[in-house]
Amino acid sequence: MSENKPGSEEEFEVVDRRGAAKGEQEEPADPGDAEAAAQAAKEAAEELPPELLEVLAPSSVESVLHGAIGNLGRLAWEHMGLVASARTGEIATDFAGARRAIDAAEEIAKLLRPSMPPEGVRNLDTLLSDLKVNLVKQEQKASS
Repeated sequence: MSENKPGSEEEFEVVDRRGAAKGEQEEPADPGDAEAAAQAAKEAAEELPPELLEVLAPSSVESVLHGAIGNLGRLAWEHMGLVASARTGEIATDFAGARRAIDAAEEIAKLLRPSMPPEGVRNLDTLLSDLKVNLVKQEQKASS
């Protein structure tokens, strides 16, 4: 590793060519391009089913929180060893990780319950209860 000596200064020019073909110069952004991109995104969004669009580009904090609960639930099932990992395809247990996922989902559920219809609250409570019961069962099974 070389060090700069007092009195010597090195100057660097940083050129970002990610995505540019060899020898291609990136042109400055045209404000019209942003408008065209926005229009293209709007047209693409209109072609998607509303349920998929809500997953890809949530329109509310509640949608993001519901998605977080879904992801935390999936992780809890994986960490309990009841389903294969979505990343590796392997079955492994991490009960502490499962408990953290369940606890986090419970905290998010506290934020969501006031704005949810009764049926949604029942479904959420059922999910959390199922996760907790299965965690206890899997921990007991592993310790015996």
